[in-house]
Amino acid sequence: MPKEKLTRKRTMPTRKVVAPEAEAKAEASAPQSAAEAKTPAPTEPAPSTGKGRDKRNIEKWGPTAWKSGWMGVPSILITHQARLGLEPSDLNVLLHLIVHWWEPTRKPFLGKKEMAKAMGGVSLRTVQRALSRLRKANYIVQRPRMRADGSHTTPEYDLTGLVTRVSELAEEEINRRTAEANNAQGARTRRGLRNKASSSARSEDAVAA
Repeated sequence: MPKEKLTRKRTMPTRKVVAPEAEAKAEASAPQSAAEAKTPAPTEPAPSTGKGRDKRNIEKWGPTAWKSGWMGVPSILITHQARLGLEPSDLNVLLHLIVHWWEPTRKPFLGKKEMAKAMGGVSLRTVQRALSRLRKANYIVQRPRMRADGSHTTPEYDLTGLVTRVSELAEEEINRRTAEANNAQGARTRRGLRNKASSSARSEDAVAA
């Protein structure tokens, strides 16, 4: 008699979807995996050699600091901190997110406890309040991430809103500098014309004399 083939029905694990508001509570209750707990995410490695602006940064900070990791931050984010409405802890949190933003299309992700520890051991509540203010200002969007087993892990952060606002302030700053340069050039031109007219008048007086 032919042997009957036994078939086993495969079941796919279901994935839970939790609202972003419940993410903070889930993150505190769900422990990180061993790999996540022991291996911090590396900073973006800098190129072995630098040219132009990169070369100047290497000369300022030294090759060791350069090779350990680097990030680019628009000057507007620092010089216009007050106009952006950022408290010191808000800016600190943003810098920690930016240092983990390696690729344009890959959103940074970082745990709140890790940020609190890196910020000098501030309370977890301090980080949570900063993230709440950044969300209300539409600078970031926080989205949950899931492990393969359906449990929560560190959330990801979309910084599109911050990029948009920084670009607006940068355009204002460029326009201001351009206007100041044009005004300065116009003032120099007017002074030159006046000096030329005065020189011509003195020459005519000398000929007449």
